[in-house]
Amino acid sequence: MIGATRIAHGLRAEKAEEGEQAGVWPNHVTWALRAELVLLAGFTVGWEVSGGKPAGWAQYCLLAVTAAAMFTLAAGKARTGGALDNPVLRTEGRVTMIDGVLAVAVLLGLTLNAGLGWWWADPAAGYVLVFYAAREVREIFFSGPGQALKT
Repeated sequence: MIGATRIAHGLRAEKAEEGEQAGVWPNHVTWALRAELVLLAGFTVGWEVSGGKPAGWAQYCLLAVTAAAMFTLAAGKARTGGALDNPVLRTEGRVTMIDGVLAVAVLLGLTLNAGLGWWWADPAAGYVLVFYAAREVREIFFSGPGQALKT
């Protein structure tokens, strides 16, 4: 979240230097990220105060807010990256979209476990995370510009 906020502020500053209107997207995203950070801080404090046993609804709310923020941020990054012809920002948009998908996978696993008693749904959601991490490791170390890392 801190990195996304820095990107948003950097884009606004870059536009201001060029004498253009900064636009509303970075400002709205910045406020959304600040709100999520406050919610996350509240959740963390609640976790510590309750001895590591927060109310179940707090977990679901945090995951839902995180997913919504990630999808909103991903769309904004992709749109802004396209408008600025910035490949790094476009790629950040795709990565942030995956972050949202992973948050939804965890939320779905927890919901199916708690709501329907499907004990296997939560670990299955964990496998989604493992699959994505393994795919990223393969891509980083065994393909593309990083091929020099092969041993």
